[in-house]
Amino acid sequence: MLIAIIIISNNIGSTNGVGMKSRKLLSIFIMIILIAAGIGMLFFVDYGEEEEDGRLSVVASFYPLYYFADYIGGDNASVSLLIPDNVEPHSWSPSVSDLVAVSKTDVFIYNGQGFEPWIESFTDQLKEGVATVDTSEGMEALYGNETVSELDPHFWLDPLAAVVQAKNIAGAMIAADPDHAAYYQDQCDELVERLVQLDADYKIGLENKTKDVIVTTHEGFDYMALRYDFTAYGAVGISGEDQPSAGEMADLVDLVEELDIDYIYSEPLFDDAIMQQISDETGAEVLILDGVHGRSGPHAEMDYFEIMNENLENLRKGLGVTE
Repeated sequence: MLIAIIIISNNIGSTNGVGMKSRKLLSIFIMIILIAAGIGMLFFVDYGEEEEDGRLSVVASFYPLYYFADYIGGDNASVSLLIPDNVEPHSWSPSVSDLVAVSKTDVFIYNGQGFEPWIESFTDQLKEGVATVDTSEGMEALYGNETVSELDPHFWLDPLAAVVQAKNIAGAMIAADPDHAAYYQDQCDELVERLVQLDADYKIGLENKTKDVIVTTHEGFDYMALRYDFTAYGAVGISGEDQPSAGEMADLVDLVEELDIDYIYSEPLFDDAIMQQISDETGAEVLILDGVHGRSGPHAEMDYFEIMNENLENLRKGLGVTE
């Protein structure tokens, strides 16, 4: 059709006696044809379903849940990540294309307890049939309802809370794909065994600590601190957008000096200028304590367990563990 229009245009444009008015009419005619053709083409655009490969389709909101789901799903699940690794998840919000993509999956996994403030609206708009998994379900039995509601929602930093999350994920996969139930259960059991061992490593690794306070970039280590008997102070709030006031910075500097803290902690996903300022004023060395929101910076190629093991080594320094 387009070739025919070009030929007509050339012929008319080269004919003697055809004035400007005729050429304008021709332009309008061509535009009408092209618009009509464009509208017609919309009927041939495929907005349809995601290609099937025979595996369970799973989306996890952010990295730790992606890692757990991918571990459990193994060869029988295709697991993808919603919030990119190098994006601070507290201030991230989904787009329409994210909603469309998740609506094409079988299972959608999220943290819960307010970690994803957009989650209620998002899940309400998902296509019917997508199973949604709040991995925080059952935490009350682990901590008690009052504790869960008061502390931050970074459950995965406590390996035993991560066990609860892993079991919630496995349960959803089994319900969505019962033909592979035994496989998912075996994978979950293996993951749980590794998480329990990680908890044991932390308990043994921190049992001879001589300090009981750390200072970090943001408030994300409450459950870890509760589990291993120390207190964590964050320079910023749960969201990295919550910057400390001058008075709060002064208080943190005083805290570091009064408690003779030798090490403070930054996180790869957050600007370390705040911690560097505290370091400059106190002489405390800056180490990394990764909240494992995603893989970035020096931990971009590490998995959940590798990051958590490095966290343990840096905690041992900060908490003054004696051999």
